[in-house]
Amino acid sequence: RGARGLLGCAHPRSARVSQTRPVAAMASVDLSSSSINLQKVRDDAAGNLINALESRAGRKALVLDPKLGPPLMSLVNMQTLKGLEVDKLYYLQGGTLETSCQEVVFIIRPRLELMHKLAEVVLGIREDINSHNQHANANVAAGNRPGNRTLLRTKKRMPTFTVFTVPRTSDACATILKHLGVYEHLVMRKLEIDAVPVERDVFLVEHGNAWRDLAVERDTSSLFDTARALHELQQKIGEIPLVFGKGTAAKEVAEIMERLRRERFAAKERGRDRWPNDANADGDGKESVEDDASGSDDDDEDSPRDSQRDSSEEAPDSAPFSKKRTDWGMDHGGLPVGPDGWTKTKTKTKTKTKTKKEEAPPGSFSVRVENRETAFGDLPTGTPQADMLLLIDRDVDMVTPLCTQTTYEGLIDEVLGFSGGGLVSFEHLSDAAGDAERTTSSDTKTSSTVKARLDSTDRLFREIRDLNFGDACVVLKEKSSAMQREYREMRASAGGYSEAQDGNNTNTNTAENSSHKKTQMSVSEIGGFVKKMTQNVKPGAGLSLHTAIAGRLLASTRGNKHWQRVRFGEVLDSERLCMEGDGGVLGGTNLTVAGNSFGSNFNTVYERLTLMIFRECNVRRVARLLALVCLTFGGLPPKRFDEIRKEMTHQYGPPTLLLLLHMEQAGLLFRSEERHSGSAGAGHKSSSKNAAAVKKRTEGFMNTRGKLKLVVDDTSSFGDGRSDASSSGIDRKGAPPPKRDIGGVAFAHSGYCPISVRVALSAVDGSWKKTEETLRLLPGPHFSYTQSFSDDDGVTPNVGAINRDWFDVRRSNAQVVRRDTAGGNTSQAQTPQGKKKPVVIVFFVGGVTRAEISCFRFASRHMSLGIDFVIGATSITNGFGVVDSLIDDERVFDALDRNALVSESDNRVGSAY
Repeated sequence: RGARGLLGCAHPRSARVSQTRPVAAMASVDLSSSSINLQKVRDDAAGNLINALESRAGRKALVLDPKLGPPLMSLVNMQTLKGLEVDKLYYLQGGTLETSCQEVVFIIRPRLELMHKLAEVVLGIREDINSHNQHANANVAAGNRPGNRTLLRTKKRMPTFTVFTVPRTSDACATILKHLGVYEHLVMRKLEIDAVPVERDVFLVEHGNAWRDLAVERDTSSLFDTARALHELQQKIGEIPLVFGKGTAAKEVAEIMERLRRERFAAKERGRDRWPNDANADGDGKESVEDDASGSDDDDEDSPRDSQRDSSEEAPDSAPFSKKRTDWGMDHGGLPVGPDGWTKTKTKTKTKTKTKKEEAPPGSFSVRVENRETAFGDLPTGTPQADMLLLIDRDVDMVTPLCTQTTYEGLIDEVLGFSGGGLVSFEHLSDAAGDAERTTSSDTKTSSTVKARLDSTDRLFREIRDLNFGDACVVLKEKSSAMQREYREMRASAGGYSEAQDGNNTNTNTAENSSHKKTQMSVSEIGGFVKKMTQNVKPGAGLSLHTAIAGRLLASTRGNKHWQRVRFGEVLDSERLCMEGDGGVLGGTNLTVAGNSFGSNFNTVYERLTLMIFRECNVRRVARLLALVCLTFGGLPPKRFDEIRKEMTHQYGPPTLLLLLHMEQAGLLFRSEERHSGSAGAGHKSSSKNAAAVKKRTEGFMNTRGKLKLVVDDTSSFGDGRSDASSSGIDRKGAPPPKRDIGGVAFAHSGYCPISVRVALSAVDGSWKKTEETLRLLPGPHFSYTQSFSDDDGVTPNVGAINRDWFDVRRSNAQVVRRDTAGGNTSQAQTPQGKKKPVVIVFFVGGVTRAEISCFRFASRHMSLGIDFVIGATSITNGFGVVDSLIDDERVFDALDRNALVSESDNRVGSAY
């Protein structure tokens, strides 16, 4: 049994986090400029994690869920973990581990497949320690006294195993652990970490398998965790008035969220009527959570049990006119006087003034309770930080994740791939030596591994991440040219350089040199240039880093005629044919595929698909294009359906059958006749409900392709997708930004506008009654309501009809005003009279792509919506991630070769293409 440590190192038993990844820098994303208070969300999550680790005393080994580890490591750094006596970090991948710590702490999701790995680690550690102790006892029994220390073994103490499940425990997992025989050796706790912010406008409820659980396993546990996370978020930023949603999963999340809202109110009301000696009173339902997070009730000074203990101790001392519990001269003999709510209002203590210092979010339930007499009408106590919550089921738009992302950040995700925490690792070809050796052997190159973390802390990445890849390359070229120009000017001002010298012109006279000397740069200017040069040229940062990444992407997507690889341009062209269908792009008309007839576009794409199988392309790429063909053309003809399944099975082996079965269950693979007959899925009658969803999803894309203008014929009409001048810093000769229409978001997929973005923009622009007919063509119901309160008392939660007049007024008052200065495009986005834009939280149940995030940022900056978007999701995914989620064991297929290099001497293309 081999130990597997962090990142699957070759020698993981001695591997530490500080030696393998920059964990200390992962919590450095600045959230101060966020539209909502994501800083408090991160602080609360970090506090719960620290309290959980503090509850286990002594040196400890920390074992993390591989998918949950990166978000957790973004909350704390290594210095904090060392202060909490964390000795080593591991990822849970089965096997065993060698540790001398007396505490082994697991932080995992309550998933059944992880329970087997957890049991394997626990049993492995116990087996190793028992074996060691048996040898120690045998040596002592054999007469090996302290004089012979070569055979003497000291006994090891069995460590304590503590399991924190995020964000709640599971009875099914406990049953599995009991069956595996390790439950009695574990201390089970829950760790409430719901949402983790990763950017100033992005937060995640980390559920990487949420889409598979819903589409294949029919497991809805992730919906409760999502609803709970959104409910807890509203306790920090205020209850969001408007709620919109599209999709079956979105509707279930909204129902659970409303149920939690009412249950919280009922718990608050019960707390007001609670008597001090009620031992089992739950109050607001937070006691059990605090007990699990802290691990000890004695450390919590304000815990309900302490308040009950204080009341019971003070009650016997109550005497006539004592003014502690009774102020009318009656001795109750230690009995409680009345409910806690009544006692707190009648008693003036220091704890009352202490609790008043905590400010509740505006528009929240707590503010209304404190102002019961005036809690009537529409949010009289303040305005929440967010104005609208839009829930989108990933099943509504399964086409977008299957398309190639063409933004700079999206293409990095497609070609290089982001590991946990936004880390990118790739091999880069560089010159072998300096200028002296370059003259003798210009073709000598060496490969080096480049590792970097890409997020908003990188200023240059923040500028170009949401641009189309071609435009990002233009920006990098402009910045490189500007730096070279500054360098020439600095050399010229020093008198040792001129433009003529740069052109190898020997006819430079002394007059030109003297004119350069007259404009010498100051010492501070030279120091500033050197500092800028150092930041941009040093390896792994700045312009040098992104130039290397852009070169790596260009090398991977350039393509060639080698028969084993598919050209990147051919892949984009195939996707374009799928988007257009067999009817082509006909303006705003509705495009459909009549009957079972398939035209030239389908035949071309199918031919390329079979050629990819013959070339032994990676199975993930083949399955990705196959799913896109089925969704855009309405399935495969029966003959082609059986043919493609047979070819893939022969080429990639029997495990392909299980992958294809999961694709059928998820509605990504089906025959064209099943779309018309109403039978799909795995071919069983029990999948009739799934067949209806597949039928609506397929026909929905084809019927809304024209109505929603999903395909833009002329890609030059929607601009280049660049950010505004305030964020990109690109000088465009002072010209104002070009006017963008709704087709501008097509830059993220080279001519395709995501359905999810169209649905979100329709919800923001106006009521869904205007687009109700189009929304009905997409899978799942659509709904909208207002989170209001009862007119009787102004406190009881209620659901009301949608009323968005105030929202439209705020939008109109917050239209973007750009100011163009004479010196260049240094415009700033401001709102009249300093009014803040309305904030819309768009949450994807099932995952969101990086290109979709770029589309929402583009819409907020350029489309004059008067809206700030905040994106939430269960995970960040792409087409390969969708296919990977359908593979039970990734070891049965070849992994994507993301580290292959492209050299000029051979004809091979690296990475995924």
